[in-house]
Amino acid sequence: MQKLKHIIKSMIANILYYSGVLHLIKHYRLSNSCIVLTYHRVLDDKNLQISNSNPSIIVDVDLFEEQIKFLQANFSILSLSDLQQGIYNEKFEDGSCLITFDDGWVDNYLYAYPILKKYSVPATIFLATDYIGSDKSFWQEELTGIIKSSFHDKDSVALKILDLENILELSESEALIMAQEKIQDLKRLPDYELHDLISRLKKIVVQHADSSGVDKFLNWDQVKEMQSGNITFASHGCSHSIMTKISKDQLQYELEESSAVIKSKTGIYSYALAYPNGNFDESMTRVVSTIYDLAFATESGPIQPGDNKYSLKRVNIHTGATNTKQLFFCKILGLL
Repeated sequence: MQKLKHIIKSMIANILYYSGVLHLIKHYRLSNSCIVLTYHRVLDDKNLQISNSNPSIIVDVDLFEEQIKFLQANFSILSLSDLQQGIYNEKFEDGSCLITFDDGWVDNYLYAYPILKKYSVPATIFLATDYIGSDKSFWQEELTGIIKSSFHDKDSVALKILDLENILELSESEALIMAQEKIQDLKRLPDYELHDLISRLKKIVVQHADSSGVDKFLNWDQVKEMQSGNITFASHGCSHSIMTKISKDQLQYELEESSAVIKSKTGIYSYALAYPNGNFDESMTRVVSTIYDLAFATESGPIQPGDNKYSLKRVNIHTGATNTKQLFFCKILGLL
């Protein structure tokens, strides 16, 4: 069914693109506006097979280059400071675009950065500072590795704990989808419960599907090199905790410490924040506004003059939804 939906979307996107309708929609929707694209990971085929990351945060490296070429030919690509200026002046060049990356994965340096440098395209990377220069992993990747290792174990204690025993009846691709659905569900738990669960499961499943060689984060030397090459760095918190789930004291610490670490390591003040998982509320933005000038969420759509600068919209990009330029264009414009 998913494959059929994708085929139908591709057909519609082709019609809209080659008829010129998409360019007309762009002129209307992105007049005096800026679209902010959210990338996370850029991987080649080999590492894509090893990674424990959700496919919804991954773009194939060859596709990424095609997307950058498309953006350069059809949009005015801004730096973060350009966007900040546009917000304050309440004026954007028509068809403006900002490229962002969340988390700070090492593949941003290995695969995305050479392409951005090749085409002289600016971008912003939001860093979860506790992970930069460390061997730590996000709990989502750790849990996916544990589940993968249990796919063919009919007596798996880990799957019983996670209430995923019926995953054994599915194909591997279907099982991975169910695993990601479980991860989305677990995001509601307090952080201490999540980490206790992962620790317990890692003791049970000693030989889990290790992707640490691929699912790594940047180090500060790589950050400094990219900083000299038109890449801006900003905050994604410290621990990557969902900020609406943590205490006021921890929130204050996450906001202040992540900014301070980036300033210490790069010499540049971090005036922008991307909310982990996109979650925020009004009381939180009041605290954020005392430390940052801008904050980005995950609601899709363009930024327009007068928008709240502490709930700025972005469009998430991944291979599955944007594997042709026609679908990519539709995604940017909020279609399909």
